[in-house]
Amino acid sequence: MSSKADCGKTGGGREGEFSAVIDLVGALPALPIDAAVATVRLPEGVPVLRHTPSVTGVDPETERHGPAWRAEAEGNRIRVEATAPMKENRSFFLNLAWPSATFATKSQWMLVMRQHPSLPLAALSGLALLWALLIPVRRMVGVKR
Repeated sequence: MSSKADCGKTGGGREGEFSAVIDLVGALPALPIDAAVATVRLPEGVPVLRHTPSVTGVDPETERHGPAWRAEAEGNRIRVEATAPMKENRSFFLNLAWPSATFATKSQWMLVMRQHPSLPLAALSGLALLWALLIPVRRMVGVKR
């Protein structure tokens, strides 16, 4: 079962860090979940500093042997997995922190382009569409004169 995660940016991390709380199953109805796996990938060069998964709604007997989740973080990617089925009243959150200096500000446009390589293509597509729409408008205005 897959779902888009709800991400609520909290910004209230330590100095020089951004943080977020990601609700991994919040968009789903209150149904039991047998398995849940999520992978979060930050932009290139943005490492995961700290992460804290949280799972509720699992059998208490399961949690006697350790947390009901498993997490693997490597570089800019983290994979979180619930290791036990979750009942109807459940939650699965991921608290995540990364360094704020790794994200580009508006004045660092080259870094922005490297972090978001589709921006130039989107801009060119927008200009081409605008040009294509202006041709018929100019012809209509020219015909009416």
